[in-house]
Amino acid sequence: MNTQLLARSVSAALVAAAITAPAAGAQQQLGSPDAMDRNAQPSPSQDMRGADARGVPTDAPDVRVVRITQPAPTPASADGALDWADTLVGAGGALGLTLLAIGGTLVLVRRRHPQIPA
Repeated sequence: MNTQLLARSVSAALVAAAITAPAAGAQQQLGSPDAMDRNAQPSPSQDMRGADARGVPTDAPDVRVVRITQPAPTPASADGALDWADTLVGAGGALGLTLLAIGGTLVLVRRRHPQIPA
């Protein structure tokens, strides 16, 4: 089978699956019919507040008092200096990913064009 035909077929299947998957998931009804009927009926509201709070309006704002005893600590590199340890870790990771990509490319190229011994 031609590799381009295989790649196109796989791409078309993936696109079709990506389009139809959300629609199929939306049509599912999870739960028994009895549970869906019970959840559809409105439940009577019940006032769970105590006897002394039943006359208080429920739209009163919540008030919270927060006391800060110490100032917030400043970040370690507040002076704008470059943290060389973090820089080296990032550069090492980028170099590793680059070498991995180059190695994978070389493996694929050698598989595509095998060398004939002379």
